[in-house]
Amino acid sequence: MENNQQNEEKISITEKLSDRIGSLLDKHSGLENEKTRLEEENHGLREELERVRNELTNSKANGEVKDNEIRKLEEDLQLKELEIEEVLGKIEQVLG
Repeated sequence: MENNQQNEEKISITEKLSDRIGSLLDKHSGLENEKTRLEEENHGLREELERVRNELTNSKANGEVKDNEIRKLEEDLQLKELEIEEVLGKIEQVLG
């Protein structure tokens, strides 16, 4: 009878260990799936970050081009204002 009880205890321990191992394997599988999902999400975020960086770089370059255009237009405007002042001075001389 004692032998029978020992066998039942061994079976009980084996069942518990088997259940625990199964539970751990399920948890591991779930964690692997979560890891894969996070890696895919991370990849997507890195692609988005790279796209935004490229967009920012392009925007900065376009901004620099526009700044240069504005400076050129301001210079042109100053020259035109000088020309207008010269023409007005000549008109005043002729009329004056």
